[in-house]
Amino acid sequence: MKIEFPTGRFIRPALHRATTIGGSLPPLRSALLVLLACGMLAGTLHAQTTYTYSTTGGDEWTIPGNWTGGVFGHFPGDGNGAVANAGTATDIAAFGAIGNAAASLGIDFNSLNGSLTLGAIQLLSSANQLVHSIGNSSSAAGQTSATLALTGQTINGIANTILSNESSRRLTLQPRQNGNAAASFNMSIALASGTDNVIQINGSGDIFVVTSISGTGSNLIIDGSGAGVVRLATAASNTYSGITTIRHGTLDLGSTAIAIAGDIVIGDGSGPALLRLLNGTNGNQIADTSFLTFNGTGANAGTFQVHPSRTDTVGGLVSTGGAGVVESYAAGTAFLSVNVDNTPRDFSGILQNGSAGALAFTKSGNAAQTLSGTVANTYTGKTLVNSGTLILNKTDGVT
Repeated sequence: MKIEFPTGRFIRPALHRATTIGGSLPPLRSALLVLLACGMLAGTLHAQTTYTYSTTGGDEWTIPGNWTGGVFGHFPGDGNGAVANAGTATDIAAFGAIGNAAASLGIDFNSLNGSLTLGAIQLLSSANQLVHSIGNSSSAAGQTSATLALTGQTINGIANTILSNESSRRLTLQPRQNGNAAASFNMSIALASGTDNVIQINGSGDIFVVTSISGTGSNLIIDGSGAGVVRLATAASNTYSGITTIRHGTLDLGSTAIAIAGDIVIGDGSGPALLRLLNGTNGNQIADTSFLTFNGTGANAGTFQVHPSRTDTVGGLVSTGGAGVVESYAAGTAFLSVNVDNTPRDFSGILQNGSAGALAFTKSGNAAQTLSGTVANTYTGKTLVNSGTLILNKTDGVT
């Protein structure tokens, strides 16, 4: 192999002597330069690298041949192998049209020492399976507890995105791969960014997270322009402790444990945003200390819907300028309790019945909850003050 330089000078490090290049380098020196070039290339490949799942028969994440794009011989998040630092925490795993009817992908955490870190998971608009699911595929002799850490990348112009769905299909993150009978072999999600972590919906398909989420101080944000919903439906409590914000779209809570441990912001005033407690799930899905802040009015109002079969307690309701709606949905009476301790809260929005049911309201806690604003509350369920003070401060003539 020859490396030729039309003009220029080559510095020989050992002698620090300039040598004019007019022909070829010796073979050993050529090989060293090639290795250096490869190393530099490998180091720059992963500013943000997308791997696309493309197999028609495999269902294992850790097999490089199941992916195209990225670095040859690797899979998303793979930091081991022939190319040094080939896999990094910036990798994006993308799913489009595939021929694998099962569409259930397993991550063998046995070979990963129990953890995998990557940037984001993306369902492309071309995705063609009804459900694309991802879970732990470890065997009976392997990892019974595993963590998928997501660091966040820029997708569709939205920074810090960890999950994205642009399709009409569903993306599901679950404890175990479909067909894995070992019930204790669970995969959990870690929010690797200590700040914002975005789940975006830009199609009619949904994103279901049916395994637990952790992350000290990490915020979770729901965003996007699509009609699909994000659902948190875990059997173990989520422990991420930052603020949960629904900028746009719908967040459904269908867990049998605490789904949201921190405070909640519903809406940013630029489009509809909905937080909804689902039927058939544990009523206490929001921590009793979490207070809800609402933004937006009218068609752009942040809305909190409570199912009649559920009873949940929150740490108070907050809004200004008439923002926010709290209502029931489906037939029957939905019960909302606010437990306001230490800091008084003021809600200027609307408490109302849903289209088919009624809303009831209970106040507890030592600090005051104020119901203010210029638009009447129209809920018809009972109002109960167990402790503390409920201040009615609507405009004169408005209830």
